[in-house]
Amino acid sequence: QQQRQQQQQQLQQQTAAMFRKFVADDQATQQASLKSSVQRAIATKVAEQYPALSEEVLELAMPKKDQITQVKCQDHVNLIASASTKEILFFNQREGPFYPTLRLLHKAGDFMEKVQVDAGAIAPLIGGAAL
Repeated sequence: QQQRQQQQQQLQQQTAAMFRKFVADDQATQQASLKSSVQRAIATKVAEQYPALSEEVLELAMPKKDQITQVKCQDHVNLIASASTKEILFFNQREGPFYPTLRLLHKAGDFMEKVQVDAGAIAPLIGGAAL
């Protein structure tokens, strides 16, 4: 029973760590406003990466007049955020592809490629297996 309590405590600690709030002071190493040319380059990369993303939705997510901020975090993770709303829009690791946040996906609709798998493949995929 003592071992079971220890396992439950470990699970609670892992869950708390997984769902903790993002605190910029603790996890961000650098924050900088992006020049308009860099903002256009990011918008172009996102448009190439997600062809189903319409111009209107991209303009809604990353307005040309709005200032965009890049927040560099631990493990070479970059966050692309709107300076006015303080909302994180995309993230990437090193020079990899940009991934939208769930909040942006809910606002913008379906623009990502859909993949369907059998029910038996869900657990290995969540564990990190490749398709």
